[in-house]
Amino acid sequence: MRGNFHVRLGKRSVQGQPADRLSFNVVSVGLKVFSFLLSFLKEKV
Repeated sequence: MRGNFHVRLGKRSVQGQPADRLSFNVVSVGLKVFSFLLSFLKEKV
C-alpha cells in the first residue's frame, strides 16, 4: 500500500503542479455551472 502511494505521488509531481491543475478544474467547472444558472434564471424571468 505504501509503495503504491509513493509511486502515485511521483507520477503526480512529474505531471506538473497537481494543486494548481485541480484548482483550475474547479474554477472552470464553477464558471460553467454559474453561466448555466444565469441562463436558466434569464429564461425563467
